[in-house]
Amino acid sequence: MRFSRKVVHVRLPGHKLASSGSSGTCSLNTALKENAGLTRADLENVPHKWRSCHGNSYPLYQRSDIARAVNQKKATDPEFAASLQKADDKRTVAAAKQSLKDAEAALEAVRAKTERGGYLPALGGARVAKTIAKRAYCLDDGDLRGLSVEYGRGMMGNSSENYLPAELQPVAEAKHGGAAGFLARRQKREKRANGKEVGEQEARIIRAKATLERLGEAVPGAAPAGTAAAAAAKPAAGTKRKATELDGEKVAALANWCSMESQSLNSLSVNELKAIIRAENEKNRGEGGPSISMALSGKKDMLVSRLLAYRG
Repeated sequence: MRFSRKVVHVRLPGHKLASSGSSGTCSLNTALKENAGLTRADLENVPHKWRSCHGNSYPLYQRSDIARAVNQKKATDPEFAASLQKADDKRTVAAAKQSLKDAEAALEAVRAKTERGGYLPALGGARVAKTIAKRAYCLDDGDLRGLSVEYGRGMMGNSSENYLPAELQPVAEAKHGGAAGFLARRQKREKRANGKEVGEQEARIIRAKATLERLGEAVPGAAPAGTAAAAAAKPAAGTKRKATELDGEKVAALANWCSMESQSLNSLSVNELKAIIRAENEKNRGEGGPSISMALSGKKDMLVSRLLAYRG
């Protein structure tokens, strides 16, 4: 004979019982695992339902009720609150280190892609569409005049003009100052196309390193304060290096822009100032704070004045 277990809810004084439709549940073991220091005794009066798995019964809690019990214990037990904060900081540090590692790898990959982007892919001897010809060889409509062309239909049924790579290459080299000039032109275009992704990854690096510094963790690749390497990482007056050319120490230095004098901010490049603004806007977006305008972001003096006004 099988017996059914009666579900019992215990209501705390002044506590509204969570409805059965509330999302987010966890078992007793999960609640104890996720909240180090929480005990079974702390959950005795927390509303729950009984579930069964292969004949083994276990209590099932609403996560909102678990959170309420945790907050009540934190208010009366400083050691428990400290242990939870320590565990949370540990998770935050692990996430920041992983984010830093991923961002640095992604940044290295996009830089390598930018350098490789100067070399043409193997297009073979087959004709290529006009759009591909102009983009791949950095040409415009006027450069294509006089070249042999075949007319056809594109994927959408529209008419297309198709050109031979063997004829496009000499025209491109003549326009851009030889093979070396053509390669440099393609690398410049690729660098501009990948600039946004570079800025995003640099902003991730700044945020991750700022998090590690805030929690007192050693920042990978950062030179100890007061060393010659740390001094070399500081921005020198008049330096206008591209953000895509920065090393790890320089990116970390941008996280401390609030302590820079206006002269030091003016010594940064436009891309470095943009990286700072992106990082601040990303942080403010999570905290609901004001954002810094990126309008007319090509003008350094505008970016510097906005950062100074934002810093107050």
